[in-house]
Amino acid sequence: MTNIFSNTNLQGADFRGKTLINTDFSGADIRGANFRDAILIGANFCNAKAGLPVSRVISLIIVSILLSFLTGLISAYSGALINELLTNSSYGALFFGLTALITSIILLIVIYWQGLGVQLATVAGVIAACLIAVIAFADNDTAVGAQFTALALAGIIAGIGNIALAIAIAKIIYLKAAFRIMAVTAIVGAVVGALLGISEEAVLVVAIPVTSLVAVATIVFGIHAGKRAILGNHKFRIICNLAIAIVAKGGTSFYSADLTEADFTNASLKHVDFRRSILARTCFFQVQKLDNARVEGTYLENQDIRQLAVTKDGRYQKFDKLNLRCVNLKNAQLQDASFISTDLSAATLENANLSGVKLVETQLYQADLTNACLTGACIENWGISTVTKLEKIKCEFIYTQLGSQSGKNYSRKPDNDEETFQEGDFTDFIRPIIKTLDLYQKQDIDPREVGKQIKTIDLVHRKNIDPTAIAIALKQLSDNHPEVGLKLSILDRPSSDKIRIQALVAGDANLSQLSTEYADTYNQVKSLSDSELRAVLAKIAETDEQISNLNNLLENAMKQPKFYIETYQIQGDFIMSEGSKKVSSYDLKGAQFAGGLVDAETVTAQQVGGNITNNPE
Repeated sequence: MTNIFSNTNLQGADFRGKTLINTDFSGADIRGANFRDAILIGANFCNAKAGLPVSRVISLIIVSILLSFLTGLISAYSGALINELLTNSSYGALFFGLTALITSIILLIVIYWQGLGVQLATVAGVIAACLIAVIAFADNDTAVGAQFTALALAGIIAGIGNIALAIAIAKIIYLKAAFRIMAVTAIVGAVVGALLGISEEAVLVVAIPVTSLVAVATIVFGIHAGKRAILGNHKFRIICNLAIAIVAKGGTSFYSADLTEADFTNASLKHVDFRRSILARTCFFQVQKLDNARVEGTYLENQDIRQLAVTKDGRYQKFDKLNLRCVNLKNAQLQDASFISTDLSAATLENANLSGVKLVETQLYQADLTNACLTGACIENWGISTVTKLEKIKCEFIYTQLGSQSGKNYSRKPDNDEETFQEGDFTDFIRPIIKTLDLYQKQDIDPREVGKQIKTIDLVHRKNIDPTAIAIALKQLSDNHPEVGLKLSILDRPSSDKIRIQALVAGDANLSQLSTEYADTYNQVKSLSDSELRAVLAKIAETDEQISNLNNLLENAMKQPKFYIETYQIQGDFIMSEGSKKVSSYDLKGAQFAGGLVDAETVTAQQVGGNITNNPE
């Protein structure tokens, strides 16, 4: 029986390690709840409210205020130390005072332009090494000056880090007026620091300005760093990551949980821990505040993927070479997007709008494209498997080579630019690919590489099919264009009133022109009267046997539910390919969009003049 916690207050609840498959948590308050290691397959978290309990929020506000106060305290104290060096009459004190002041300016410039990262650590490390050397080998007075300088610089860096972290924490927990509160607290701390740091012997007219300048600069630069960290600036990412980790510590935890196909639609996910969780086909549509969740090690760590998972709107965007395995893009709007060399294996694209999408070398193994729209998509060398779901695909036409959308569309399917797929045509077009995938794998053949070398022309006939007209039209097309090397690859009868013919052609053939010419010839022959048809056949008596053989094949195909033959040459004598296990220019498996082994029930080898392997279903 499915557990139901809908609209329940579950703050702080402990579900660690529990099995909660298909459990309903919709609208529940799960702030502070612990789902660590839980099995939550198919769980419903729609409109749930995750994050921190109120007590945790209050404690984090206190922490932020203390950090800000500490910033003002140590920054003012650092300013007092620098003032002491500048005004002290001891030997070398002025030198260290100026050094501390100039170095402070350099550090602030580095922080402003390069952030709190490697560059700052490098500069600080060099300065620290020099000061340590002075302390170790210099006399006492000089060593004291170096120590004061080191303390002052360390205080400035620590002050900037503290208030930046305080700002980040305050903003992540959505504290109103966070900047003002932290700034005022830091100023109060600076006043206390100045009172403690300025000595009684100091000249106040000098000490107060120097101390204030250092303190104010530290506070201002620290607030600037915190603000940029929250805005997502990668130079200050360390501050944002640390703040998120601190805040999420008491928030809702899905650490190492199995959230396969769980639904978080419209949920609030601030301060949630998703580390090491299984997010296969998990729905994050229209969730709020996911940017403040811990997502390290998941596909949500990538900002572009996270945005796509939340909005399901990737129109005109590029997602090339990204790892989108198991991402839930059901009902997504992806028109004209680019997924070149992208891994979409096991992803959910059910009912997605993929019109005009570039699926070039895209991996779609085990993906679900049920009811998706593929009109105008380019599927050159895409990777699909026998378990890729392609049922009820909506598609008017497809491209098999990138770049065909402009100029001469020779790689368009249907081949005739004036035609579109009718209901069920795309399924018939793609079915031979699926049926031969296992064959390619067993022979260690990559169909994508083979497909680059050969083109196919697809001819579909519906209702009132005339086999004789088809045979004559194919023969006429072959005779008119010997340069294309037309080779029949597939005869397929997917339904009682439909026949599909596929043939291999040379790589530079104009498929649209060939398709149009074939259709014109077929319609002309089909419209002839019996006497006119006999006259036409009499004119081509020398090839009548070939046409008769092909006519028999077509009539047989019309009687069978499914019918495939291997590639044979139409021009000249009918010649079957030699061997069904070898890839060659005559072999059916030489085309990515051709069938593999013959799939027939009653056809005999004598009908086509060669050997056929029967594999009835």
